[in-house]
Amino acid sequence: MRLLLVAVNAKYIHTNLAVRYLTQRAVGEGFPCEFAEYTINQPFDTILSGIYSRQPEIVVFSCYLWNIELVKQLCVELSKLLPGVHLWLGGPEVSYHSAHFLDGVRQCELIMRGEGEETFPSLLDAMQKEKDFSGVLGITWRDFNGNIRENPPAKPFDLSKLPFAYQDLEQLQNKIVYYESSRGCPYSCTYCLSSVERGVRFVPVQRVCRDLQRFLDAGVQQVKFVDRTFNCNRDHADTILQYLLEHDNGKTNFHFEISADILEDSTIKLVNRAREGLFQFEVGVQSTNPKTIRAIQRACDNQKLFEKVHRLKAAHNAHVHLDLIAGLPLEDYSSFGRSYDEVFSNHPDMLQLGFLKVLKGSAMEAQSKQYGIVYQDRAPYEVLFTDFISYQELRKLKQIDVLNDSYLNSGRFQVSLGMVLQQYDSPFHFFEDLSVYYEQQGLFEKNLGKYDAYLHLYRFYEQHFGSCEKLKWCMKHDIFARENAKSLPDILNLSLYPQYKERFDAFYEREENLHRYLSEYLGEHPKRIQKITHLEAYPYDIFTGDDRPVVLLYSYDCKDVSGNAHITDVSDDVLVLW
Repeated sequence: MRLLLVAVNAKYIHTNLAVRYLTQRAVGEGFPCEFAEYTINQPFDTILSGIYSRQPEIVVFSCYLWNIELVKQLCVELSKLLPGVHLWLGGPEVSYHSAHFLDGVRQCELIMRGEGEETFPSLLDAMQKEKDFSGVLGITWRDFNGNIRENPPAKPFDLSKLPFAYQDLEQLQNKIVYYESSRGCPYSCTYCLSSVERGVRFVPVQRVCRDLQRFLDAGVQQVKFVDRTFNCNRDHADTILQYLLEHDNGKTNFHFEISADILEDSTIKLVNRAREGLFQFEVGVQSTNPKTIRAIQRACDNQKLFEKVHRLKAAHNAHVHLDLIAGLPLEDYSSFGRSYDEVFSNHPDMLQLGFLKVLKGSAMEAQSKQYGIVYQDRAPYEVLFTDFISYQELRKLKQIDVLNDSYLNSGRFQVSLGMVLQQYDSPFHFFEDLSVYYEQQGLFEKNLGKYDAYLHLYRFYEQHFGSCEKLKWCMKHDIFARENAKSLPDILNLSLYPQYKERFDAFYEREENLHRYLSEYLGEHPKRIQKITHLEAYPYDIFTGDDRPVVLLYSYDCKDVSGNAHITDVSDDVLVLW
């Protein structure tokens, strides 16, 4: 049997854990198997041709919200190109209502429901012997007469027997590597498929640490845990974090989804000890409306959540993302705005806006009529409107989401955005006003250039509050905080450089300055150091607003976890001691 597992990922930097697991399980049971990865952004014909060129007899697709429509098309065309090919599917997008799915996609032969590590080898064994799948647990299939049959579910797989998925680490240096140390979730949030599976199972922690060492040794860029609630078992989580602290390679970043309100003191203390950039955390807030929280059966104390987030961020070494979902039951437009402002006030490194997706098999699917939730028929089944929020209001939130990513999550406006927000009591109202400006200017439909976001933020501010020289200086700083820019937009071509040029040159010539501020460049010629770092003089203090000249040194070889240069106030060595 020529067997091919296919993943179609959302982005090039992503990797697919499922096809790797199943490949290793098949090979371990004596069935030769290979996998191929593509992305939804590749031309359809490229993917089709790639699969065809391998001439597989069995093709198994890993199916998710983002790729299911593409997978359906591939099945149709592959059945023409490879007559007699067996097309099998698995993954969360086809594990529910699977009989209905098979009825609509006639080219597909069967679906593996839920976990596939036990089901897949059983299928291959049955295929090799008599091609009778009646005894294989966890599948929905089409028998010889074309009738759709649904076998009983498979038992949960023993996670201690999971194979190590990544035999190709050397090829994944610049990609996100996904990993799991547990399956299941202790919570019952109605919008999430994890609530369907009761209980949590853990990979033995000694095994986890061995696997993580392989990632550390390979020097991969990021390992993203797919555990639904990484910290639901304190001992399990703390042992893993402790191991990563002790074996940090100085490069790899580890991302976890956590429930912040149940964070233990021991876990926070471990995180606070870490190297900057070692750990990254994603915290689902979803809403701060108590009625909404109860309606979605989310067991979360938001007051505790925000208090723990503050403690998690206290050492300024961990990146913390907070998430909201628009379109949830009982949350109208104004309520969502209040949720946004409350989350914003807790200063997340990233504030992610999502839109409710009514997943097949979720409790939300069953409750959608109760709350008047109308959603798209095609994946990703995103909410169109509810009894509490209109399509027009959700459309406005989509625009705010775009601007939130550009001006907040990008990290490119840290000082200038703060200055603009001084004019507003509500960050949400600022983004509302900015979205009106963008729509009036037709900017949502345009491909904006590198610095256009700065230009339009200034024009917006000027339109509402008048011209402001300080805002221009703030924007100039924000650009240099991210990059050693050689040219700037015309509105930002204000500079004190001519009057400070001699002082800047002298700063780089003094060896004591290099030892104090730029030791990583010792041995380099001062002229070269001057080119790869940056000095900028400001007529006032960018950070405090004090009316005094300030000189900042930007070093780009020491960027922080948010991508900002190392910034040092060197005013005393450039101005006072001159």
